[in-house]
Amino acid sequence: MSEHEPPAAEQSFARLTRRDPRTRAALCYVIPLAPALYLLWHERRDVFIRLHAAQSVVFFCGLALAQTLLFAALVALGNWAPAGGWLIALGLLFWALFLALGLGGFALWLRLLNDCAHGRVRRRPLLTPLAARLHVATLHFARSASAAYHQRRNSPRSDTLM
Repeated sequence: MSEHEPPAAEQSFARLTRRDPRTRAALCYVIPLAPALYLLWHERRDVFIRLHAAQSVVFFCGLALAQTLLFAALVALGNWAPAGGWLIALGLLFWALFLALGLGGFALWLRLLNDCAHGRVRRRPLLTPLAARLHVATLHFARSASAAYHQRRNSPRSDTLM
């Protein structure tokens, strides 16, 4: 293979292993919320994993909230008034928005998984700034909780009898 030929499809990224940061970051997207919250709380050293964990939490919570609000609006609209021409058109519009949100969320989910597999963090307009704030907030909270725990653990106990 010459130096100008593109790599084969199976050589486009290195093999993923169990302890690989890319695998751990992708796990945040494969199983919603549970691994992301765990890694966001327990991972201290790898910023790549923490950012993807925070991005996963923001992505899944935002998507669930948006779909829940659209569905609640659709149900409220259906119970609001008797069927009329404009009401049916508005209901169809809400269903189309609900479907578009689901398909768009699926496409974004696939792109986020691809980013993890290739070991990169791309800036997404609304997702990345919120994830960065969550990442920083949980890091500060975890550090202060750890410092308070160690300070309390290492301080002399006043309740012991001498």
